[in-house]
Amino acid sequence: MGRTVNTDGKPRLQAGALTAMVLDVLAAHADVAMSVTEISREIPGRSSGAINAAGLAMTRRGEVTLLPGRPKRFQITPTGLTLTSATAASTGS
Repeated sequence: MGRTVNTDGKPRLQAGALTAMVLDVLAAHADVAMSVTEISREIPGRSSGAINAAGLAMTRRGEVTLLPGRPKRFQITPTGLTLTSATAASTGS
């Protein structure tokens, strides 16, 4: 049986929850590209490695763009914005 908490005692997120959180942060700052560190400041308690992995997965799906250079910087795409709008509409947010 899987763990219900992380090693630091925080509850584990459901599948896709961190990706949705990252997408929401990027949507709130749609006019700028954000580094993994900047994103992690807005999602306290979640590892920068997990945030980076979520960003890379969203890049493969076309939801965000990975800009060239270091540090890695992600910016939401129109496709990603559509997803956040659809999520907000379906949850009543």
